[in-house]
Amino acid sequence: MKTVMRGVAILLGLAVAGCGGAEKPSATKEGEKAKTASEAPQKSDGPKGPYIGAFRIGHGFASNGSVAVEGATFAQSEPVFLSFDVMNSPSDGKVRLLIHAAAEEKTLYQEDVPISADKSPNVSFKIEMKSWPVGDYVLRILLNAVSTKVENANLGQATLKIVKERPK
Repeated sequence: MKTVMRGVAILLGLAVAGCGGAEKPSATKEGEKAKTASEAPQKSDGPKGPYIGAFRIGHGFASNGSVAVEGATFAQSEPVFLSFDVMNSPSDGKVRLLIHAAAEEKTLYQEDVPISADKSPNVSFKIEMKSWPVGDYVLRILLNAVSTKVENANLGQATLKIVKERPK
């Protein structure tokens, strides 16, 4: 038993002696800190807040809910199909879709759409535009989330055109 206790005492003594070491001058320590900080790998500076990925506007949905045929020109009777992902979104996030004529800021259409976090694209939506006149329009996409007190945060916009008859 005495042998084991001596062995433990020796190991502890060596460990303590190894940790002490001679102290370096403070100027050297500061230089090392600066060098270490500048050489440290930097994290990528990608988007931190919510943003849109894989945005598609067009004609009809594929089986996974994404827009099947992309295009931003529609006949007067055609619906507009949208699909996109909202990345880094709060769990209770909803997108607000606003459409206005390009020449004026008056909102002609507004709809709140939930974000489905468990699938991609996490927003798929169909907008009926049967009675809309020929012209250029702007679609604005905003984010609302009660949990993070985000209200109408701009995520982006797209333009679309309504014509009498869409070219095939």
